[in-house]
Amino acid sequence: MTIRPARLRALSALVCLVTCLAVTPAFGQTVGGTFVGRVHDASGATLPYARISISNVATGVVTDVVTNADGFYSAPNLLPGDYVVTALFDGFNTQSKSGITLNVGAEVPLDFTMSVGTVTENVNVSGTASTIDTVSATLRHNVSGTTIRELPLNGRDWTQLALLQPGVTGVGSSGGTRSGNGMKMAVAGARPSENNYRLNGIGVNDYANTTPGNALGTNLGVEAVAEFSVLTNSYSAEYGRTSGGVVNAITRSGLARPPRPMTNVMAPRTPATMRGFMRSSSFCR
Repeated sequence: MTIRPARLRALSALVCLVTCLAVTPAFGQTVGGTFVGRVHDASGATLPYARISISNVATGVVTDVVTNADGFYSAPNLLPGDYVVTALFDGFNTQSKSGITLNVGAEVPLDFTMSVGTVTENVNVSGTASTIDTVSATLRHNVSGTTIRELPLNGRDWTQLALLQPGVTGVGSSGGTRSGNGMKMAVAGARPSENNYRLNGIGVNDYANTTPGNALGTNLGVEAVAEFSVLTNSYSAEYGRTSGGVVNAITRSGLARPPRPMTNVMAPRTPATMRGFMRSSSFCR
């Protein structure tokens, strides 16, 4: 069976295209936060291959990592929330740190100083991590989920809260079926089209690259957003594709709660209450 030259050229072009797509590098996607740190003994000597157990208090998910030969560890892409971090090493007592809050896109340093003892001895340390970023030079401002859900936003657009951060200025609004219903923002003097809006690590910029949006021209509801951070300067290359600001948001996840007990359906129930936000042009006159 002979192959015609035209078919041979087409087949060769197809093979080259598939090869190029296969070797195309993928951009890193920072979805959650990261714990980094070093494990050492009381004299300062590193403890290689120590086990670090990271437990999410809300979901119950446990992530285990191991320190390298120099005693350093890194646990990236963890869901924002409160954590209990435990370090274990043979011949040393177990050390746990609780009350550690991790925000979206943050790098929280957490070092452990182990003392000689048995693994059954557990040393618990309660406290909060430092709010000063000592790992990177990124200028990051975090907006909590409580702020997103409780403040009465015009149009229920959570991106408006980014205007409250230092270095962010509103330059008008954009709406319609082809662009997002968010506010155009200039971050650190950059153009609105130079910003990068991310939701769960995926870019959600509209077709004009000025606001977040989708085919319906709307943003995700405020009830679904857990929190977001605004990066204004000196962020790492893993975010990519932008020279302005980065709005990095993450959606809410489920909680590890026990099932509710069965109740008597005939028992009287407490009257429910309703509350909400009202918009009326009569208040704007």
